[in-house]
Amino acid sequence: MPIIKPKNHLVIDMYKAWCAKKLKEDTDLSLVYDTCYKAHGLKVLYKGRVKRSNRVVKQGEMVMSYNLFRTIIEAYNLEAIKLVIEGETLELGNRMGKIFAKTRGRNFNRRRLDFEATAKARQIEPNHPDIFHTSEDYCRISWKKGKYIQNESIYIFVVSSTFKTAFKSALRSNPLLKHIYPFSPYIPPVKQTA
Repeated sequence: MPIIKPKNHLVIDMYKAWCAKKLKEDTDLSLVYDTCYKAHGLKVLYKGRVKRSNRVVKQGEMVMSYNLFRTIIEAYNLEAIKLVIEGETLELGNRMGKIFAKTRGRNFNRRRLDFEATAKARQIEPNHPDIFHTSEDYCRISWKKGKYIQNESIYIFVVSSTFKTAFKSALRSNPLLKHIYPFSPYIPPVKQTA
């Protein structure tokens, strides 16, 4: 049996699923190819009668275009990023868990390279040795899984570059933000002795 990789769902996929759900709920709705979306194979949701001919003549009103749908999703995501950075927890719903910022204790047994400091030092002196992080803690965005997720092993949380950039710049501009986030210390694993 071939291995099927999980599909990444894009905004266009969410729009198609939303249109399909609305069509089931309301029989007065219809999907019609719009001139600006036809190249993408995307239909737009209309309410009322829509006459079809060589040119599509719309007599109904557009329920929601893809551009509007995408704009709403992007605005929601940007607002969610701001709230998480301010210390709020974003509940995902449908037992998918929650996303939040947290402060973690650093494990000094696994040294982490400080890329920025190393690059600055190597601009001055090309053969400068690597510089490692020395702070006691660090901040990160975490996902706490909800209970009883089917196929839990295929879910993964990857922080987008927009989210990372906003998070880093917020921490640089206000270093006291890390004290708002919940703290989890580093606890070394206990070795079993036989």
